[in-house]
Amino acid sequence: MADALGGGLWPGLHVLAGEGDRSSWAVEAVVHAASDGVPVLYLSPELDSLGLHCRALSTLARLRCSADVAWSDAYVGRNRFPDGVAEALEAMPIYFPELDAVGFTGAAILGAVNAFRELHPRAEHPRALVVVDSLQMVASPDGVREEARERVGRAAATCLTAARRHEAAVLALSSVSRRGADDAREAPVASMWLCMAVVGGAIVPVATGALADIVTLLPALILPAACYALIARFALLCARTLENPA
Repeated sequence: MADALGGGLWPGLHVLAGEGDRSSWAVEAVVHAASDGVPVLYLSPELDSLGLHCRALSTLARLRCSADVAWSDAYVGRNRFPDGVAEALEAMPIYFPELDAVGFTGAAILGAVNAFRELHPRAEHPRALVVVDSLQMVASPDGVREEARERVGRAAATCLTAARRHEAAVLALSSVSRRGADDAREAPVASMWLCMAVVGGAIVPVATGALADIVTLLPALILPAACYALIARFALLCARTLENPA
């Protein structure tokens, strides 16, 4: 981690953006930091406290006992961690508070970091690590309507404020999609087609029945067949788009 980040996590804001399982990487960084006595606060409204504990235990079991225990197996009770691992994690200054995705705003982040720093004051612990998982899960303040990019920008600014105010390293996770901007522009069109499909499912059978009363059943089936042909054409276009992204 020190090589990748040019010396490790120093006080300030660090953003880990990308695809894949960023949370597992962050939990591994958390365990390494706490092993050196650095207090750690992990804020995630998306992952529950038990899941984060299991990820941390899996990392600690691999580091201390060379035991490869999948955190998901332990989460559902299919496997157990070696003796002493849970006790070792309990002794570390790691905090995985249970959070509600509703109301997880920038103010909630600042409040949590303030309480964390009161428990581990800077005079006693000059180093501290806070993980925010993820920026996309931080909600806008009450009464404020924002686009996703504006909301993420506000969340990042809040994390930077917390880092500067408390002289802490704040690691903020962020998801990145190569086609994110294109998807955002195409979302209204996709929504329109979905609405049309739902309404069409209610109208086409009635229209087919009415047409059958006029021209008999077999010729009337041309109408739903044409609808299925349009759906197949739409699916092919989507498949080609995914195979050849812009």
